[in-house]
Amino acid sequence: MSEENTPVEQLQHDDRVREYQGKKEWSAEEKSTVDAVEPWLPIETKLVIGSLVGGVAALVVLAVIVHIFILGGPQ
Repeated sequence: MSEENTPVEQLQHDDRVREYQGKKEWSAEEKSTVDAVEPWLPIETKLVIGSLVGGVAALVVLAVIVHIFILGGPQ
């Protein structure tokens, strides 16, 4: 991708990264900002999907229990 086709935001981001990399010492605010950004790991994807599946399964079980014991179930 040539620089002519690159969005302005990406060019500005690249300039900021180059500027940070050129610095010898960073302020505390810069360190916290740079450290706050980290890539999403594959295990995190599995954990999120597992949590959603577990939540839906628990909701279904709870709905069945409420239907049977509180609402009287099928008659």
